[in-house]
Amino acid sequence: MKKYIFIPLLALIILTGWSFGIWQKNNVQKNTQSNTQIVEKQEEKKQKAPTSSKSEKIKKKSLDIEKAEKLVKKEDEAKKVSEEAPLSTVDFSKAPKDLIREDLLVALQETGKKEQYEKFAEYLAEVYVRYPQGDKEFVKIESETYVRASDYLDKEKNAQKALDTADTVFKKVPFGWRFKYLKVRAMESLGRTAFTKGDLAKAEDYAKNMLRIEYRPEGANLLADVFIKKIETALKQEDISGAREYYEEIKDYEVSPDRKTQLDALAVKLQKK
Repeated sequence: MKKYIFIPLLALIILTGWSFGIWQKNNVQKNTQSNTQIVEKQEEKKQKAPTSSKSEKIKKKSLDIEKAEKLVKKEDEAKKVSEEAPLSTVDFSKAPKDLIREDLLVALQETGKKEQYEKFAEYLAEVYVRYPQGDKEFVKIESETYVRASDYLDKEKNAQKALDTADTVFKKVPFGWRFKYLKVRAMESLGRTAFTKGDLAKAEDYAKNMLRIEYRPEGANLLADVFIKKIETALKQEDISGAREYYEEIKDYEVSPDRKTQLDALAVKLQKK
């Protein structure tokens, strides 16, 4: 009896285990499929993310460039308006001494920019009277105008124009070193040109005018070159007395070492005559 009861029970247990195994297998397959789909979606998102990020970066960069271009354009327009607009409403009919500081500052700047050197010199002379120890705002304008005038010599290679400009300012402001120096440089350039062309009289005149303003090696060396040439020419013509006179006139000037050597050699020749 017990045997007949045990057999059906065993069958039931086997059937139940088999059914549970099939359910578990199906459930694993379902979970695996679900997990696979989740992973695929995540990978798909990862692949799409860089593209979206890259697109945003390109868009942002484009906007930055556009913004920068607009800013530059705005600055250029502002600069153009500033350059075209009148610099001031200063009453230029007033004497420089009657202008307040602000108006004097603007008057000096405006006449300098417009290269009106006669008026510029008048205002600059007043500046030196009021501020003998200097004033950085006025000094800045004087320096900018000096650089602009120096371009006549350095860039345009127009020494005469540079000299005329420097002389205009120097006559009214002889104690200002900038235009005085420009005058010396321009005269040296003109003197060198005359010397190269063989015009010793004109070269000598420029050299001596330079030295009358102040002693500078540019003037002394130009003068030495002129007199060395004169001495050599006199010796060739056997004008010994003339050669000695030229030597006596130049011998005490402080000149460059090479010119000093040349003068010493000529002195030895003169001693033998």
